Amino acid sequence: PTPFPTPQPTRTPVSAAMFDRYRLLVDAVLSLGITPPGLLASSAFVATAIEPETPQQEAINWLAFDDVLELDAETDPPERIVQRYAAAVLYFGTVGGEWNNGTGWLNGTHECEWFGIKCESRMVAVYEESQVQVTVEEQMVKEINLADNNLFGLLPAEIGVFRYLDTLGLYSNLLGGNLPTSIGNLTMLERLWIDNNYFQGELPTEFGNLAALKQVD
Repeated sequence: PTPFPTPQPTRTPVSAAMFDRYRLLVDAVLSLGITPPGLLASSAFVATAIEPETPQQEAINWLAFDDVLELDAETDPPERIVQRYAAAVLYFGTVGGEWNNGTGWLNGTHECEWFGIKCESRMVAVYEESQVQVTVEEQMVKEINLADNNLFGLLPAEIGVFRYLDTLGLYSNLLGGNLPTSIGNLTMLERLWIDNNYFQGELPTEFGNLAALKQVD
């Protein structure tokens, strides 16, 4: 007998609202200049038509289409949007599905409630409808501690988004390659724990920007 053909997956229609949401989120992410534009699809149609090939694309797709929190690039602080995006890039870029503990990651809670993340209140900028810039209180990441958690791959450049970070604990994982130059953006970093990994090469010259650094292991 002839087997029944396997039905093809149905592609979710790309609505006008989805186009706009995707575009605004991409604009917010690219405004920081850390993620190269070439790593992100130019439109929601392209993003949904092909399998994502980079952790950056996986992260922006999740943020735009799957994140139940549905941050709004027109009303939420850009720093908050980019912070959540960068956390998602870290997850996808280090194969978060294989972590020993990924409690809370990529669910509908604030990223500050995800395993290994601690935050503190900061005043950040947001634009009102009149395009007047005001400041609002927001929870921003101050510590990422994912030590001994089966992270592997490369540490993504988006780690440099977390400008309020004072502690980065990634020791006893399987991370390799070079440290990204964007680590120099973490000017408030005091503790950097990255031993027992497979990092290669020399420290980037931008490492010299870490004037607050007290401990490196």
